[in-house]
Amino acid sequence: MKEQHSKGLSEREHLVLMTTIEDYIEVNHPVGSSFLKKRHFFSFSPATIRNTLACLESKGMLTHMHTSAGRIPTDEGYRYYVDQFSGSEKKEDKLDEETFKNLIKMTSNIDDLMQATATLLSKVSRLFGFVMISEANKSILTDIELISLSSDRIMMVLAMKTGLIRSIVLELKVVVNQNELDRITAILKECLLGLSLDEIQKTIHLRVCGSDVFDHEIIQVLINKPTTHFCLKGNSLIYTSSFSELLNYPEFQEVTVLRKTIKALEKRNIKQFINSNVGLKKKYIFIGHETNNDLMGHFSILTSRFSSDLVTGQLAVLGPTRIRYQFVKRILEDFSEVLPNVC
Repeated sequence: MKEQHSKGLSEREHLVLMTTIEDYIEVNHPVGSSFLKKRHFFSFSPATIRNTLACLESKGMLTHMHTSAGRIPTDEGYRYYVDQFSGSEKKEDKLDEETFKNLIKMTSNIDDLMQATATLLSKVSRLFGFVMISEANKSILTDIELISLSSDRIMMVLAMKTGLIRSIVLELKVVVNQNELDRITAILKECLLGLSLDEIQKTIHLRVCGSDVFDHEIIQVLINKPTTHFCLKGNSLIYTSSFSELLNYPEFQEVTVLRKTIKALEKRNIKQFINSNVGLKKKYIFIGHETNNDLMGHFSILTSRFSSDLVTGQLAVLGPTRIRYQFVKRILEDFSEVLPNVC
């Protein structure tokens, strides 16, 4: 009895599909029966290969261009291919940790580290890389300063344990002198340092209510809108590489596709994709229509979560559906494993 794979494929169909997809990823042109026979020395004839390709097409795994008899994978075909990953990686394929050591030397805070990580992801994978930090409001406040811009305008600067900096200008209705500013700054330091932004938002009123500056306008402004003044850009931060690596792929050479791609790579669209599709879901490879995003239907996106004591986030690599999935998957796994040790 012939062995059956998932999707009801026979052993022969499985073999032909996997080799067809791998060949197409490598050569980027439709794959035909003669090409497969010559390249892989199959024991069965070209006619049998043609019949197998036709069966795979009828099952939605392959399709063909009207200008060629060769086949190309569909999103469903790629999904089958990806689901067959054995999970075994060769040691020599793992990313050299010296790369990360060099990365650390170039960075002084989380902002710089995440931007460098997105850039390095792009360079190593030769695709588009991005990083999103979530739960940023769990960042611990390590310093706070109030700086006079004018007699009735104050800048509040928040420094986080992660190295992130947040600044906001407070427009006041009263004139504030430097002595008052120093006194209020000292009280805020005493009451708030060492707390997360989430904790400050929830408890600032209770923490400063007993102080002798509680009735001052600056304090009242802060406690009336704590979620506005003690937050980090909507609780998530996005860092992206340039899209120059994608220009090396023929899939992005057409002007209409390139315009669509540039729009898709805007930070607000990336954030929407991650929030809509990734979150806590186990699935981390999205192929074509699986992105559920009209602008990203011609992409594949591979993601991986990472978490350290300071930050939690998503690493991701984006490119055409014709990419080296196992290679990119290993890159993301290596980054996710090492990154928490350096931030």
